[in-house]
Amino acid sequence: MFKSIDGGKLPERATKYSAGFDVFANEDVAIGAGETKLIGLGVALDAIAISADINLIQTANYFELHPRSSLRLKGLGGGVGIIDIDYQDEIKMVVTNMVSNTHLLEVYQEWAHCNHSTYKIKKGDKIGQLILKRHEGWLLPAEYTKDEERTGGFGSTNG
Repeated sequence: MFKSIDGGKLPERATKYSAGFDVFANEDVAIGAGETKLIGLGVALDAIAISADINLIQTANYFELHPRSSLRLKGLGGGVGIIDIDYQDEIKMVVTNMVSNTHLLEVYQEWAHCNHSTYKIKKGDKIGQLILKRHEGWLLPAEYTKDEERTGGFGSTNG
């Protein structure tokens, strides 16, 4: 279902009851206070494997990309990303360092026992989870749908 890009670590389930696949940073990234960074995961959906699995296509599935809760505990945030089943480029995750002003920084440093405002993510760090979901968008009337193939990568469907 997944393929490695640039030596990226393939997603994996930590336990048999894990809701999603753990994903890993494929680069070292430093995120300063108030900054938002796009972190490459070094993986993409494998179109050949997905095409072979008729259930994935017929049931209109997609993936949600969630930051790990442990990142949120450390002051990092990010919304849920939607990965369409036909997206073929590298999957990337948006991460924001929520520490954004001096007062919050002082409070955060005291709470987290850290001495700087930059958070460092290292290549190979587990940073999120991909969760396979099903949607019923294919049930909408024709005026709400398109029958076009994807032609771009990250952010390409913004019209």
